[in-house]
Amino acid sequence: MKKNIINKLKAIEKEYQVKILHACEAGSRAWGFPSPDSDYDVRFIYRKQTDAYLSLFKKSDVINPEINGDFDAGGWDIDKSLLLLAKSNVPLMEWIYSPLVYFMDQDFLEKLRGLAKLHFAPPAAFYHYQSMAKKYHALCDADRYRLKDLFYALRTSLAAHWVFKYQTFPPVNFTEMLKSLSLPSEVLEGINELRVLKSVKEESYQHPSSKRLLTFLEELIESNEQASKALVSPEKDMHLLDSFFRETVKSD
Repeated sequence: MKKNIINKLKAIEKEYQVKILHACEAGSRAWGFPSPDSDYDVRFIYRKQTDAYLSLFKKSDVINPEINGDFDAGGWDIDKSLLLLAKSNVPLMEWIYSPLVYFMDQDFLEKLRGLAKLHFAPPAAFYHYQSMAKKYHALCDADRYRLKDLFYALRTSLAAHWVFKYQTFPPVNFTEMLKSLSLPSEVLEGINELRVLKSVKEESYQHPSSKRLLTFLEELIESNEQASKALVSPEKDMHLLDSFFRETVKSD
């Protein structure tokens, strides 16, 4: 499948006349708990030809090809990406740190990760994950719910907890994040049991409510809410981001 995805990305480069600088998997496959019918959520950062940035007639800074089967692709221009990086945009940060990379410009990615670390704003990441945790937890408040919704609630609530605890961006891979957090053994056992089940059930599968995990989620979300007041953001250096933008678009 990886070879097929790379060929599709090369076709996108040709069709849109861009150069893809970084392409990765996002979503459940990157997070480490896909279902058998999960899409391939391929995301990428690209740059146009240099002249395109010098025109009064600006082209779109987003590429969204039509979904083709289980291949769902989307990309952002380098200018849009850097402006979002300044805000610690979580989807972009997850692309930058995705453990599943299809191809990349190594020097570009190393510099981009350095800028992401320098500009990381814990409050922005925390509130993103916390709001998502509340949304998905509400979907699990029923006798039966999708395992997909439960794992989204678990991952986002634990990611918010990570941001508060370590003041860094959390690992994209769920297992890696779990290894560094001290969770009750019975909670870990419950998560691992359901992850095995999720790996063989389609995304529409409805699972009977697990009171143990829902209670854990409720307590964690409430604990996160109390902890959020201690988070602060660093100063932004837009000149540094602008310099990197200029360096990138001039690299024809």
